[in-house]
Amino acid sequence: MRKFLVCSCLLFVVLMSGCVSQQRIEWCNYSQTYYAMVKEPSPETIKEHQEELVNIIDNAEENNKPVPPGIFAEYGYMLAKEGYAKQAVANYEREVAAYPESEQFVAVLMRMATPDVVEDSVAKDIVAEKNQAADKPVEK
Repeated sequence: MRKFLVCSCLLFVVLMSGCVSQQRIEWCNYSQTYYAMVKEPSPETIKEHQEELVNIIDNAEENNKPVPPGIFAEYGYMLAKEGYAKQAVANYEREVAAYPESEQFVAVLMRMATPDVVEDSVAKDIVAEKNQAADKPVEK
């Protein structure tokens, strides 16, 4: 009976080890470049971090993995700060498409960073939906 129990436990462990999933999201060198950018902000460290964001996006797309949450939004924000409003909005919209729960945060980013481009974007839709919800009477 004891042999059966030990063999069963070993078999269970072997079978379950095959169920361990691989890491789905690749962050590459995000932590290192972000830390360097925050610790010593300079055009070089900012550019390195921006290049790392592009690397993360490209790596995820090449390997059919999801882009980590916030990467599109952060890259879009950096583009908006450089004056590339349309590319920023495109990345904000990609963030919302990948992570719908980020809609409200991205809408704020769009209003803050690209107020003149918001007219044709997700933020306008979000604001319209909120206004419609506010106009509806509350049922008790």
